[in-house]
Amino acid sequence: MELTEKDRAALARALEGLSERVRLLLITDRSGSRSDCWLCPETEELIGAIAAASDEVELEIVDVREDPGALARYGAIGVPTLVMLRADGADPGIRFSGIPAGFELASLIQAIALLGSGDPGLEARSREALARLDRDVTIRVFVTPTCPYCPRAALTAMRMAMGSERVRAEIVEAQEFPELADAYRVFGVPKIVINDRVEVEGAMPESSFLDAVLHAVAEDDPATAVRS
Repeated sequence: MELTEKDRAALARALEGLSERVRLLLITDRSGSRSDCWLCPETEELIGAIAAASDEVELEIVDVREDPGALARYGAIGVPTLVMLRADGADPGIRFSGIPAGFELASLIQAIALLGSGDPGLEARSREALARLDRDVTIRVFVTPTCPYCPRAALTAMRMAMGSERVRAEIVEAQEFPELADAYRVFGVPKIVINDRVEVEGAMPESSFLDAVLHAVAEDDPATAVRS
């Protein structure tokens, strides 16, 4: 996927003034086999263009043919998967599986900018509630490049992952991972699945997103289950 000069200029502006370095690790398959990863070449080209737009964004390519343990090591569902890391290598738990094209390009760029700013921009209630989490939360958001409502859901999940070591955000391009989408009965996007317990279809404000996270945590709590 080739960016226009206008796109590159807008990208450079969006990533201006990052206070912290951001490391992007792209797990891909460079074998050239379209059956194994039909959008891997385009994804690598796109992520490369993003990294080239700022001196504060570093890109590392990991080829699963040379490093077959990479998917398991980073908890990735398949190729291509983008892993976002802090400057010191700390992992905020953000995974983007599939090509971040179309509307999803904007959400990824915003996520990189927020990670590089050191502030995920969460509301006070969200910050306080996420700080009190006593168990891990996995938020999986199914998206497609043509969905105008998906970026909001994806970005909220990624911001929550930045705001809490307990939260992991997995953004999945549903068309590239159809078996997983079928397993989660994805008939519309965005579809948000939290801890495989709470499912929500459609975009929603941060406060409602947080309520869904807290509901999933309560569902995981044995004491809550007993009381109910």
